[in-house]
Amino acid sequence: MSLDLLHPHEAVERVLSATSSPSTAEEVAVSAALGRVLAADVTSREAVPGFHNSAMDGFAVRAADTWGARPDRATPLAIVDESRAAGPRP
Repeated sequence: MSLDLLHPHEAVERVLSATSSPSTAEEVAVSAALGRVLAADVTSREAVPGFHNSAMDGFAVRAADTWGARPDRATPLAIVDESRAAGPRP
């Protein structure tokens, strides 16, 4: 498979040429907004959600700690800490 990469400017031009933009903004009900693009930022007066929520799960590793690892030769990694959405560890 060939990986013919585009220059970022060309990629933007391709995306913009494949889309249409309305000439004016209009106000519509939220129930009619599906498939539309916002003309301005929308913000909330309250925290949403109203509780601590982690946006991502995963692990962080240092490349140096994985040196020499291969599918047939695993490199054990130690869990040294964790981060929780609700704050520091108990």
